Amino acid sequence: MKDRAVIVGCSDKFIIYFTKYLILNNIETYLIIRKNEDSDILKEIEKDVTIIRLDGNVEHLKLFLKSIEPKVIYNLCNIDLSEKPEIKEVIDRDYSEVILILEALTDSRSTKFINFINKTLEDENKISLDLYSAIEKSLESIIEYYKNKYNIEVLIKYKTGDMGLDLESLMNY
Repeated sequence: MKDRAVIVGCSDKFIIYFTKYLILNNIETYLIIRKNEDSDILKEIEKDVTIIRLDGNVEHLKLFLKSIEPKVIYNLCNIDLSEKPEIKEVIDRDYSEVILILEALTDSRSTKFINFINKTLEDENKISLDLYSAIEKSLESIIEYYKNKYNIEVLIKYKTGDMGLDLESLMNY
């Protein structure tokens, strides 16, 4: 049986390269996006992956994960500090989606969860230097909670900005 992977993704160029990388490595790939998300980037990969629109219902997500039994879920959504999004959007989009996925994984002990994020801005005492970094840091704490409480295998990987290194980092877990 082919390995399966789920990407929870934002519509950026990296997702195209990563999707193609998974497919070239003979991994059946699924992409979970927000219900109303649409972009030209999705049109480039929709023939190669199964796209699932997230409706916010954890029971639907649990059923989906149970039906495909993925080996790994890659969360590529993270807070893009360069865009300075509205706080409500950050919480609705990134924070809530991660928690929803972790809730769904409480019934699936064999699926790994990889959170692929930017390094947060912190001072020498590890105090966040901006609100977005504080939000990301608090999300890491929530991820740790799920990891410890439900024995979900979780890895947090940090983006380097180098496409080759980032692809290799995600594949070597």
